[in-house]
Amino acid sequence: MNEVKYYRLNQCGILEIKTCNNQLHRIKEHLHEELSIGIIEKGTGQLIVDGESYNVKKGDVFLISPFRTHACLPNDTADWQYTILFIKNDYYDQLESLGKIPLKSLNDFAFQNICELVHRFRFNNIVPQDKLQMDEFIKAILKEADKEVCLHTNKKLQQVKEFIENYYASNFTIKNLVDQFGIQQFTLIKAFRRYYNTTPIAYKIQLRLDHAKHLLRSEENISKVAALSGFYDQAQFTKEFRKIYGVTPQSYQLAATEKSTD
Repeated sequence: MNEVKYYRLNQCGILEIKTCNNQLHRIKEHLHEELSIGIIEKGTGQLIVDGESYNVKKGDVFLISPFRTHACLPNDTADWQYTILFIKNDYYDQLESLGKIPLKSLNDFAFQNICELVHRFRFNNIVPQDKLQMDEFIKAILKEADKEVCLHTNKKLQQVKEFIENYYASNFTIKNLVDQFGIQQFTLIKAFRRYYNTTPIAYKIQLRLDHAKHLLRSEENISKVAALSGFYDQAQFTKEFRKIYGVTPQSYQLAATEKSTD
């Protein structure tokens, strides 16, 4: 079945689980406010971080720190399945101190164990030791990564990025950023894309969509969510949301408030 599903949990630090089977979406790079764990369950694909591409395959897992622009795309949509866990940022400091994104290939035994663990979380069948098992799993990825995706930094661009993160709901333009930080427009756009694989304004839209995603979990009116997130056209909001998350705001809102059933 070709589908994208979301499961709202808030169990043992896991806030949400997303599954995707045989479907291509998120053609645009995107971000999450939470720490994310990606598990490739079927097929092969490309993990794109900071404009660089890394091969991933069944059995690979990776951690993505909050607000890190990335994408994960299949080589063949007919042979593709993955799960993303969105968790509280308890490990954020450890991840940032690495300056890299860990990417690890699991053996068959470890892969089966994590898939079974995720299944229990997803369908509310957890047992007390599951939280400890998830903690140990994350620590193992942090310490024993097979590959490490380097993250590039630039002090001036980091200041621009932080400004966008603080004021994404406001209507600033690229000219406002040029005036604020004293960087020529062409240089700013080119450098920002080089380091973050997106433009400043596109990054602002990504942040708005992520904020909207969180508002939708509390069952706010769709038009109100769009406005509170900086969108003044609900049709455009719906279009952009579906590009990034693979479902409409209405479908996500329903999934986020339903309980998982086997």
